[in-house]
Amino acid sequence: MRPILPCVLGFLFTLGTAASAQPASSGLEASGTFKPAGPPDQPERVQVGDSCVVDLGQRYTVDGTLAGTMQIDFRIFVAGPCGAPPGTYEEHWIARGRYSVHVGESTREGPLVYLADGKAGGHVEGRITLAEELRGTLEVQGSFSEGVMHYRGRLTVPGGD
Repeated sequence: MRPILPCVLGFLFTLGTAASAQPASSGLEASGTFKPAGPPDQPERVQVGDSCVVDLGQRYTVDGTLAGTMQIDFRIFVAGPCGAPPGTYEEHWIARGRYSVHVGESTREGPLVYLADGKAGGHVEGRITLAEELRGTLEVQGSFSEGVMHYRGRLTVPGGD
């Protein structure tokens, strides 16, 4: 298993410092969708009592205001046995990764953190926080049955585009 939690906590601290330094007046309203670009990379599952811990990498295509890709490494805590279909039990996601998206005529890249909760039945709500070339938080909603997540939020674009 990859040690994600220490990296995520350190990154969240860094994001809070970087995001507070940005002026609130400049920004980009962003909305759209993202969906898996294929199957996850080699999921690792470990049964821990009545729960399952899953580590996996997933590549996404992003459409809407932002268009491009995200590569995300997940640690998922499932309140049920390993091997159950996604959305069967409550899930808590802690993830980190990178984005590469087009904004206007330029491509922006940087790290991201994705925290989400999945309810039994498959509804997902969470937040993706972007840093470096785009900064801010995207609210995420969707369901496993749709196969797509919807994002919406306000981002700052350092250097202004």
